[in-house]
Amino acid sequence: MRRLSGRLLAAALLSFASAHGALAQEIVVGQSVALSGANADIGRDMRDGALAVFTKANASNALGGGRKIKLVTLDNANSPGRALEDTQLLPGQHNATVLFGYNSATNSVDSLPLAQRSNMLFFAPFSGSLALRSHPNVFTIRASYRGEALK
Repeated sequence: MRRLSGRLLAAALLSFASAHGALAQEIVVGQSVALSGANADIGRDMRDGALAVFTKANASNALGGGRKIKLVTLDNANSPGRALEDTQLLPGQHNATVLFGYNSATNSVDSLPLAQRSNMLFFAPFSGSLALRSHPNVFTIRASYRGEALK
């Protein structure tokens, strides 16, 4: 299952990049998570897990043509204000074309207008919040909180 999910993620990134004319050799994926503060362990685990998947995808040429996925992770210290600042920096300073794996709805929701204006994919925020589930740029992979509670 891990191999399949890594390939699916790579395919989704390539598909999105192709649709938006971003067929550069490097697809920059931007992430804002807590790397410091009370939730730093979760943020580091999210970053490290993504790096493992992207490293494997890069090593196997999953995107084809020698294209690589580069993850840029910024520390939001579990602060919504810093997460919004990160979201503004990621496409501008770091050339991110995709937002990925933000660590909560609290740190994601303020970034949604920017993702929509920039027509950026906002992939796999770590939240089951309904606030993220109906947004056209957000693609969730986690069940909703309601769905989790029912299971």
